[in-house]
Amino acid sequence: MESIGRIALVLPHVSSALDSDLISGVFSSAKKYGYDIVVMTGIINAKTDFFSNGYSDGLDNIYSLLDSAELDGVIFFAGGFSSEQVKENIFRSIQRRALPCVVIGEKRDGLSYVFPDQRAQMKCVTRHLIEQHGCRNIYCITGMEEDYVSLERLAGFGDAMDEAGISYDSSSVFYGYFCKEIPRQIGIDIAKGKIPFPDGIVCASDAMAVSLCHSLKKCGVEIPGQIAVAGYGGSWEALVYTPRITTALADERGLGAEAFDMLLKQIGYSVSRSEPEGPQIRIGTSCGCCADSVMSGNADDSSIRKFMRKTSDIYTERRNYISSDLIGRMSSCSSIERLMEEADKLSYMLMNWESMDICLCTDWKFDMDSPQTYRMKGYSDDMILALSKTRYSTGKVSSSFSSDMIIPAMDRKHEPRVYVLTSLHCRRQIFGYICTSYKKPRDIFIDEYYVNWCDALANGMNIIQNRLHHEYLRQQFESLTVIDPSSGLFNRRGLIENISRFSAITGNSLIAVYVLAYVDHKEHRDTSPLSAISNVLRGTGPDMIAAVPEENVIVCAERCERRAGEAESIKTFKENLKRTMDDLYNGAVKPDFERIAVICRYLGKKDIASFEDTLTELCSTAKGKAMSLAAHSEDYREKLDKIRMKFMENPQLDWSIDSISKDIGISRSHLQRLYKEQFGSSCMDDIISARLSHAKWLLVNTDLKIGQIAEQCGYFNESHFMRQFKSKMGITALMFRKQNSESSQQ
Repeated sequence: MESIGRIALVLPHVSSALDSDLISGVFSSAKKYGYDIVVMTGIINAKTDFFSNGYSDGLDNIYSLLDSAELDGVIFFAGGFSSEQVKENIFRSIQRRALPCVVIGEKRDGLSYVFPDQRAQMKCVTRHLIEQHGCRNIYCITGMEEDYVSLERLAGFGDAMDEAGISYDSSSVFYGYFCKEIPRQIGIDIAKGKIPFPDGIVCASDAMAVSLCHSLKKCGVEIPGQIAVAGYGGSWEALVYTPRITTALADERGLGAEAFDMLLKQIGYSVSRSEPEGPQIRIGTSCGCCADSVMSGNADDSSIRKFMRKTSDIYTERRNYISSDLIGRMSSCSSIERLMEEADKLSYMLMNWESMDICLCTDWKFDMDSPQTYRMKGYSDDMILALSKTRYSTGKVSSSFSSDMIIPAMDRKHEPRVYVLTSLHCRRQIFGYICTSYKKPRDIFIDEYYVNWCDALANGMNIIQNRLHHEYLRQQFESLTVIDPSSGLFNRRGLIENISRFSAITGNSLIAVYVLAYVDHKEHRDTSPLSAISNVLRGTGPDMIAAVPEENVIVCAERCERRAGEAESIKTFKENLKRTMDDLYNGAVKPDFERIAVICRYLGKKDIASFEDTLTELCSTAKGKAMSLAAHSEDYREKLDKIRMKFMENPQLDWSIDSISKDIGISRSHLQRLYKEQFGSSCMDDIISARLSHAKWLLVNTDLKIGQIAEQCGYFNESHFMRQFKSKMGITALMFRKQNSESSQQ
């Protein structure tokens, strides 16, 4: 079925199996009717009062798309939001546009709403303590006073007590505010006798139940031996804690499906729903049930187990990304085009998505004359599609589009799918948003790793902004002077004004114009290698004129008697420049000319009249060549990443600098230089480190002889292995084995 429309699902976060279940419930119904689900999330669900730096405001700006996006309806999980201010802003957007809406977890005049049957669920888990474990003196730790959710759960506790004929009063009820600190203190007070001992406690959230149990156990109270404890929510915390928490299961999947069906009725569909399942609990051992009961008496909790297993697999896989240098690579891009190329290459670090679109506001650069003025909320009417890609294709850039489309792909034919929208911002400035799509809601994984990836991208954009502003100021300053302030050489204006005078001095001789260009390597560098070259050129005599017409571009014009081939001229120029630099720096500074693009053009007197146009052409050509060199260098970086991973995983192979350089296709010296810059250590040192690390593991965990260990670590000479081990580790291999064997026995 093709998609016929889109429904926004507004969530505070997507961080647990329960969130995934809610999305699954909505989407399972939505796809039957041909609707996309567009999840809008601020990710961290912060209370605004706790953040004064605008970071959470930037994340929550994604909800402002509700003001413009083409939507057929909205499902708003208001009950999950911590910030009242954010919640009210969302309500205003929905009501201003009169969008069909269903609110989950909160009542709002004029809007349809749905609640999970929290009262019945809380009653069910309380009744379990009464009927199965004979509890009669039971406390309830609920949420906030005068809060609907808290009162509903408290009412469920009261229903179970009344039904069993057990009296209770206000001294049996505590308000834990859904935080961990209050239940922790309640546990301490019970253990110290400040609060009378109950025989059971029901908590209105699993987090409070876990905190309470931890506090009681720490004070010496046996759970469930002295006090039976139960929670609410069916979270992973309850599942993994020891003792495993007995908890009321929240049917988020059913809740999501019910909310969507209610929305369909508002849109105009006739929908009939089957009766929802009754309340269920996941039996643990915190209530007193034995392990056999836990295994056989549970409602299906495979959903949360699958989520935890997937989470574990993802974090295991991400260990392979440690050496990717995410922040360094994104913060070292000199233009938005290169940044998007880098985002394309690094997109594999985010999990499970099918498509990715990076959308930028048209004013993301800010006003160069007023950099303190920038977008702090909302999005521009037109957006720029800076990157659009599928997981296994190279990203493409498209033209601008109207923000009401969200992304252009949503208007093309496709089967219903789940999209996730998150904000792209840096500090208080709004850059745009990122839209990822998924085949299944269970694939969505929006965690701190995702946030770090987005922050690295936004930080890269902020650095590009600053570079653009710096270049703008340089150009403004250049219009007032003829000297480049950073190098002391002529600037563009100074070169154009002085080239005629220089030409007149040279008489009938030719002028050889050399243009040097450098594109910042992905690895962050404090200064361009051209800075050292400009220092040398400041001391040139009357036979040469030098200038910096653009950032990372140097132009040298020198008198010459004859025209030579370009390759020969460039070779001679480099050799002379290297000699001069060696004399000035005593060999301490050696720029890598393999990364500096150099071109040459001979000019006669008749060419001087059109020098300004020639200069523009030469600078453009040199920068293009420099970008090509940088691209090749980046290819080498990726190859080095893979090679390094290989010898870390297989230290026993016959690794050598010569074989690695041949495999990559560069010279031995170039390999060593690139490797040192990329990883901060030499290639051979890392090979030795990998071999010795493997050797240490074998020494401690096996009974292999030293010769066998040496062979398994890539050493073909036992004596060489023993010398290198002692040199690097400070003790012999045998002594290392002995010391670690003794340590493990203690």
